[in-house]
Amino acid sequence: MNITVDQLESITRSTIVGWIVFFNIFGLFGNTNLIAITLHDKELQTKSGLLLACNAFFHNIVLLSEFISVSYHLSDQPIHRKDCFHSIAHFIFCTCLQAVMIFMMSLDILFAIIFPIRYRLIDQNYKYFFKCLLLPMIYSCAIIVVSFVYLNDNEIPFCNPPLAMPPEACRVWSVSNMVINTATLISYSIVIIVFKYKHILCSCMLFPIVLCLHLEIERISSSVSKILL
Repeated sequence: MNITVDQLESITRSTIVGWIVFFNIFGLFGNTNLIAITLHDKELQTKSGLLLACNAFFHNIVLLSEFISVSYHLSDQPIHRKDCFHSIAHFIFCTCLQAVMIFMMSLDILFAIIFPIRYRLIDQNYKYFFKCLLLPMIYSCAIIVVSFVYLNDNEIPFCNPPLAMPPEACRVWSVSNMVINTATLISYSIVIIVFKYKHILCSCMLFPIVLCLHLEIERISSSVSKILL
């Protein structure tokens, strides 16, 4: 049985859409439950807990925004960068914010194990949380501003964050994102080494580390898939 190019394109498109919908449903379910539990239980509203819940909130926005990209993909209409960027600017903002947020979460754990007494003396959890949120906000706003400055109306093959950004902004995002990802992985590696050196790597401490590493690997894989698509 011979498959035409149009049929193969249709099968590929349906497969991509199916995977996006499948993983988004499970991602939204997990993130929403994490946010709800954190809001309901004050014992979970710690410094690390607030950062994790905030990351889950922005990840939900990213997952929901994937459906905008899918709608462009299914429309069979020419996609122009300006229209795409205006539709998913919040998607780009949250993607950038998550990169720095996960890095801040790694620093939070590192600070907690290197300076445990000083970390526990910080009793204003929400003030600490907003300070940690400052750098991600600045970075995300900077990427959006650079994108607006160099934005053009060229036709693009797919509507996703890397392609929605103009080439100048995409280069800045790609390089800075690689630096942030590398710094995050280094930070978590140091955390694991310190835990092992101090012989305090128990299951209760291992869980947030593994979870954050999983989120970082998932985010990097998602970024790569956006570029490939």
